[in-house]
Amino acid sequence: MVTGYLLADAQTEPSVRTEASAWVNTAVNTGVALAAAAVGAVVDAAGPLAGIGVGAVAALVVAGIAAPALLRRRATAERAEAPATGTAS
Repeated sequence: MVTGYLLADAQTEPSVRTEASAWVNTAVNTGVALAAAAVGAVVDAAGPLAGIGVGAVAALVVAGIAAPALLRRRATAERAEAPATGTAS
């Protein structure tokens, strides 16, 4: 959760950082409310173990969505830090 706020702060201009943080806060609160309702319904219907399964599946989905962007960003940073090859004149 903290990472979301830090990312919003790093990716926005100073004049809109408060608004960006407010949107992150809205997204977090909406996600928590929807997840609690969904997991509650699953637990009522199929038991506690199924509720844990919902959390595990959600974590895998988030990791699958985030991984390509994180890997791309890491590769870009590594290329930027790599020493230039070639000869100086």
